[in-house]
Formats: sequence, C-alpha cells, structure tokens
Amino acid sequence: MTTISRSSRLLIAALALALGAAACTGHTGPAHDEPDAGSAPLPDGSAPPSASACAADGTGADIVACGFGPALGLVGASGRAVYALSDAGTYFRVDVDTGTSRLFHAGAPSSALTTGLLGTVLADDRIYFSTLVDQGRFASYGVVSIPTTAPTTGDPRIVTLGDQTEPTGTVIADATRIYMESTVFEPEGGAYVGPVVATGLGGSALTPITPDSGRPVAVVDDLLYYRHDSELARVGLDGGGRTVLAAAVAENAARDRAIDASGVYTTLASGPYAITRISPTGGTTLVVEAARGDAEVPIGPPHDLRLAGGALYYLQDLSTDYAQLVRVRLTSAGPGVPETLFGGPGLAPPVFADGVMYLAYTRGGYDAPIEGVIARFPAGPAS
Repeated sequence: MTTISRSSRLLIAALALALGAAACTGHTGPAHDEPDAGSAPLPDGSAPPSASACAADGTGADIVACGFGPALGLVGASGRAVYALSDAGTYFRVDVDTGTSRLFHAGAPSSALTTGLLGTVLADDRIYFSTLVDQGRFASYGVVSIPTTAPTTGDPRIVTLGDQTEPTGTVIADATRIYMESTVFEPEGGAYVGPVVATGLGGSALTPITPDSGRPVAVVDDLLYYRHDSELARVGLDGGGRTVLAAAVAENAARDRAIDASGVYTTLASGPYAITRISPTGGTTLVVEAARGDAEVPIGPPHDLRLAGGALYYLQDLSTDYAQLVRVRLTSAGPGVPETLFGGPGLAPPVFADGVMYLAYTRGGYDAPIEGVIARFPAGPAS
C-alpha cells in the first residue's frame, strides 16, 4: 500500500495553492482563457470569439465556440448551454445563443485534464469539483461548487471539507447527493485510498457508502456502482448488499460512464475490445466487438463509454493525440455494428442534452493557429 505523509501532503498543498493562484478564489476580470504555447492567442481582456466568428473547418461540424487553448474537455450540457474545463483549470459556460462566459478559474484542479474532468460534475444548476481548500494554517481536500448561470465573483461555495477522510478524485451525482472517491490520512502519517463517501448537494458531513475502497461510477435505482481495484461492484445507498459484478474490468474502462437500468456497459480484462453489458445480477451480454486496426494502423481499445438516445458511444485512440468517436445503436437482435462518426486531435468524450451531442477537439497547426473548439451535432454526426 502506497502511503503519503501528511506533512508532505500539506507542503504539496501549499505549493499548489501558491503556484496555482487561488484554488478557491474567484476572478472578477474579463472572460478569457490562458492559451498554451502555440495556441491561438486571445487578446487580453477578451472572451473567446462568438460562434459567428468561428471559421468552418471542413469536418461538417457546427462550431459553437472556438479560440480556447488546445486541451479542452466538456463537463456537461443543459438546455442551450454547454460547460467546459480547460487544462489551465478554467470553467466556461458556452451559451449557444449569446456566446461564451468564463465562470471561474480554479487553478489547475489536476495535472491532467482527464483527471480534472473525473473530479467535476454538473448537478442542480451548479458545477461541483474536488480541490484543495486553503484553511489558513493548512489546506485540505474538499468539494466546492459554482453556479452555472453567471461568473463567480467571490469564493465558490464550500460543499464539504475533509478531516481525516478527505474527498479526492472522481465525483458523481444523483438528484440529491454527490459521491466521491476518498483518501484517508492517518494521524501518525501515511495515507491510503478510502471508501466512496457521499454528501448532500447543499452540503453535509461525509458519509461512507462502500465497505471498501472505491471509485464511484454511477447511481441507478438506489444502487451505487463502483470500481474497487479491478472489480466492478454495486452496493445499496445504505452501504449494504455488496455484490461483485465483474472480477476484472479492463484498465481502459476506468472512465466509462455508460449505465442504465439494464446494466453497466464496459470492457473486461479478458477482452478489452469486447464491450459487454453487465446486468445488476452479474449476467453478461456482448454489445459490440470494437475495431482493432492492423499492424500498420493499430487502434486502441474503447474507452470513455457513454449512453444517449438508445445508442452507445465510445472513443478509440489512433495515436497519442488523435481519437475517433464511435457509435453503436443498441438493439435486442445481438451485437451491434460500430459506426465511426468523427475523428480529431484532442477529442474529448461527448456530452448530451435535449437530443444534441457536443464535442470538444483541437484544430489548426498548418495554416491556422492551434485552438480548442466546441462543436454540436443536432442529431448525432452521420445519423
């Protein structure tokens, strides 16, 4: 078991707070992102260009926002707005009718954008995310929230703070609570991965849910599905009735979020390209066998599974910085047929709202500046 001394953690926290420029401090200045080296420059004091100023790129995508740094992920969508997170730790609201506004700069919530997205969830018209919270003499991990309707002009709302058990890593939500990965810091030093813990959307003391360590996946029908090491398990929201559904889930399945009342869609270690639906009782059904490519053009295993509109969506990597989005229409007639919908550099997992799919990816680099863009597909690409 890997341990981290509490003194080392607090030193890291202090450095992160000093260098990250206010993990819990709002910014009242004009909306803009901090573009990475080589990205499309944003004039000081300006917001990213409106959709009408974003050039088409030949992909057929309906561009709703552009001018971001090249690493951009999507938090979620609701109505006519989509919410994004940059690798600099800035949260954005993109209103498809009125343009883009910068909601809050949290400093880098993580050294990796994918980890930052796992630690962020959209619920009840607020964005919740895990971060280090400065408490004066020391810092501890907690969950804070910001409104989705307007830029945050002060500190975000503190939802919960850790003490010995602190919320870290993955965050998910249902209608009333948020569920979080945790780390337990021992008084004598050292730390270990703790149980999945929960708190109300409005804030309350942390309540352990799982009897063992875990990363939450989703809550469906009053059951919490979670990963414990390589296991996929479920447990009642009161912590009882733990059931192991799969003993060995594939490594590429860590960010899957495809689940409904019929089961969890994921890949197993025994077949990382075979997407399987695992029922709440543990039964398995093959959904699709993902493409593998060949020796000249290998294709990575499927990851970041999502469900929407009777279809399963997933990403496959063609290189370290280029991915393709694939869709499989779900039927009762047996394994589905994969359809490649879109491909691009820096392609992030899709989000959905009201029958619309949003994608974030990177474009430019030859005859145009490199920039992150957000596109929408009203009925799904190539449908």
